[in-house]
Formats: sequence, structure tokens, C-alpha cells
Amino acid sequence: MKYFLLSLILINTSVANAGIRAYLEQDDGNCSSSHMVFESSSGYILAEWYGGYLNSGNFFYANFHSFGYQDVYSNEKDSENEENSVGRIWIDNYMVSSSKAKQWCNE
Repeated sequence: MKYFLLSLILINTSVANAGIRAYLEQDDGNCSSSHMVFESSSGYILAEWYGGYLNSGNFFYANFHSFGYQDVYSNEKDSENEENSVGRIWIDNYMVSSSKAKQWCNE
């Protein structure tokens, strides 16, 4: 029974993270190289652009609390259904401070 409850908690956690909303503060045109900085309620997300049309000044949905490649969506419904991705990013770090985000953008 313990293992069953633990697996339910893990499943619910992964589903909940699929549609995290974040504001794209600095896109790859504003930062050095292909770096991007997203801002969420939990801090800043440091990412690299790998495709699609992601422009600063817009909100996006993705599994921003996970490392590695992530598909990015323009709305929560598409994020939940994993349909109509508008871009792809590599998340290098998340929940970081503003100073770390500025440093990442200028590297």
C-alpha cells in the first residue's frame, strides 16, 4: 500500500509540472549565444533555445522545473495535451536568483 501511494504522489507531481507558466524575460536575441531567461513564481529559469518561435514579452508553458530538453507551449491546454509545441529548449537550471539569471544571459 505504501508503494502504491508513493507512485500516485510521483505521478501527480509530474503531471502538475507539465504546465508551469513562465514569462520569457530575455530571449536568445537579448542574451549572449542562444541563452534565454524565463521568470516564474518560483524564480528564474536558465535555458538555451533549440528551436521554434519564442519571443520575450510572452508567457509560455512547459515543464520548467526539470532539467534537459523541454517542449514549450503557448497555452496551458496544449501543454496538458502535449500538442502544438511552439518551441524547444534545454533547461540548464531553474529556481535561481535574479543575479544568476543576469550572469547567465551575459555569458
